[in-house]
Order: sequence, then C-alpha cells, then structure tokens
Amino acid sequence: MSYAANAQADTSSKVKIAVASNFYYTLSELLKSYPQADNVQFKLSSGSSGLLYAQIKQGAPFDLFLSADSLRPNLLEQDGLTLSRHTYALGKLVLWANEKALLTEDRAQLKKRTSYSQVLSSHQGKLAYANPKLAPFGIATQQVLSYLKLDDEYKNRRILGNNVNQVFQFVDSGNVALGFVPESLLLQAQQQLKQKKYQNYWLIPKQQYQVIQQQLVSLKRSKYQTEVKELVDYLLSDNIQQRIQNMGYNSPKQLSDRSL
Repeated sequence: MSYAANAQADTSSKVKIAVASNFYYTLSELLKSYPQADNVQFKLSSGSSGLLYAQIKQGAPFDLFLSADSLRPNLLEQDGLTLSRHTYALGKLVLWANEKALLTEDRAQLKKRTSYSQVLSSHQGKLAYANPKLAPFGIATQQVLSYLKLDDEYKNRRILGNNVNQVFQFVDSGNVALGFVPESLLLQAQQQLKQKKYQNYWLIPKQQYQVIQQQLVSLKRSKYQTEVKELVDYLLSDNIQQRIQNMGYNSPKQLSDRSL
C-alpha cells in the first residue's frame, strides 16, 4: 500500500514509512493535513509489526517505522538501527460480532447486549484474531482468553490472520462470526461505510491484557532525517494526538493509569 502526500513526486523528498496494519488508515488521514505536504511525498507500506520488523532487519529501505508494539522498536534500538523512539498511541482491543453470521442463540444474546465474556463462553463457532507471533493485538487476545479461562475452549476453533486487517475481513465477510480487532478499524468502517454492523462490538477492559504500547522509531539508514523528524514532531503534537484518540486509540499519557 502507498500514500502520496504530494502529487509532484519528482521534486519532493520521498519518505518510506513502514506502518502497522491497524494504524495505516489513521496515518493516511493525518497526512492529508500535514503542513509540509508540498515538500515531501510519503510512501506507506503496511502489514503486521512482526513482518515489517523482519523486513527492516533484512535491510528494507524504510525511513520510519510505526509499530503496533514496543518490543520490536526496542529490538531495533538495541541493534543500533534507530535514532529516536517514541510512543505515539495505545491500542484498544474489541470483540466484534457479525450478527448475520452468528448462530440463533448467539444472535439473541447480541440483541440483549450480553457481556462479551458470556458471548465467548457460549459461542460454538470459530474465533478470529491476529497471529500472536506477528501482531501485538493477537498477543492481547490470547491474554484475554487466558483471563477468561477460555484458552482450551478455542484451541481448535481459532482462525489466525496475518494481521488485523485480515481478521477484519474474516468477520466482515461472515466467514467467521466473532473476531478480536482494534477499535480503530471499526470506527474507520463506521465513518466510511455507514453500516450498523460495525457498531456490534464490545470494548475489552484494559485490565485484561497488557497495554498495547505503539511505538515509532526513526531509522539511521534514512537519507531524510530532517523530514522524518518533522513528521514525528507532527504526530506527537497535542492537536494530532487528540485526533488519534478520536480515531480509536488511547493517549500515551494514560500509561501510568490502567483504570481508564
């Protein structure tokens, strides 16, 4: 995937950004109002944090990496491949139900707004979530299932996506009735597609999974250090941080407060 902030590609700087799947749309929207858009073009490549990390380790020519976790930015920093590291957002995990794909009894519970734990406990179908080896939201899902003591229940009924966008597609198509995805993807769908089905989800309490601390790193190999720093400053500014929260994330300022 790619996103150009400027149509005059021949005369502008070309900054390559690796961005976690859950933040691709958000970043694309934020770049539309980037004040330096006349001087720089951004090319976005999205995928799971694990896959993008592997590409960077193998020498992929990215200038900036926006991960959905803090582990991989930390590893890149330890390897001496980065110039700076910052937390830009905290991910929010939800359980999403495709009402049309649910069994009759599950559908009745959904209409009653039964708790997500009750829906998970009684659900007899498959459950979709991101591969924990590749995606932080997959790790968070496993932590929730463990908290609810449902690990064994879904051991043979799980469908793992390579990233959260693939999980979204599984549920959206009706191939799987229940799936764990970032709230940001559903808010995006509500805004773009205006369909009620994207409102059928439960926000998972933060106490049931480790904080999804999304960090970015600027990479030493970049030829556009000035442009990268300006973009990072833009993303971390108070105004843009508020917009990021409105698009389905928590503020990094909440790191010290897990009760929110």
